[in-house]
Amino acid sequence: MSRISQAQAEAVDVDTHKPVGPIPNFASTIEWYKSHLPDETQMGLRIVHGDYKMDNLVFHKTEPRVIGILDWELCTLGSPLADLANMTNPFWVTQTTPLIRGLKNAPDAPIKLEDIRREYCRLTNQSYPLQGATFTSSWMIFRLAIIAQGIAARYARRQASSEQAALQGSTFKFWGNLAREIIEEETGKEVTKARL
Repeated sequence: MSRISQAQAEAVDVDTHKPVGPIPNFASTIEWYKSHLPDETQMGLRIVHGDYKMDNLVFHKTEPRVIGILDWELCTLGSPLADLANMTNPFWVTQTTPLIRGLKNAPDAPIKLEDIRREYCRLTNQSYPLQGATFTSSWMIFRLAIIAQGIAARYARRQASSEQAALQGSTFKFWGNLAREIIEEETGKEVTKARL
């Protein structure tokens, strides 16, 4: 990922001749991830949807239950916490953030993040607080930073197909900062600069 992000950062805009630029705190965040990898031996590998979120769920017309899950193209084997973290991304974002309706501190949020995590622990017979939740919540947001940076790089070269590419690409710094903020908020510790 470091090489991919570096190549994306070096992409030069065809009009402004400015590089896309790096994801904020990339090196220190990656260093934190390396030193805090969760022990997944207890959970083991599972089928992971890869893009599990509310708008990829089909709900029953009259009953409060899911009857289908869409968009399986990112499916892989991995930690089920990745899907939980991806589904709860909106709980880290304020209501005024572009491209995603945030639920952080929203008075009309249908449920709190901690309630979701507690229920997940209950349903999967795990102790609370959920081990690895900080890592996966931050990681899934960091993944969005890399994806958005890639969109920014394609837009800089005028190779992006979406009309929203400029807006979507412009969010990579926001997502990079948010990934670090999640770590700091959850652990109560500052993510220090990477040692060079």
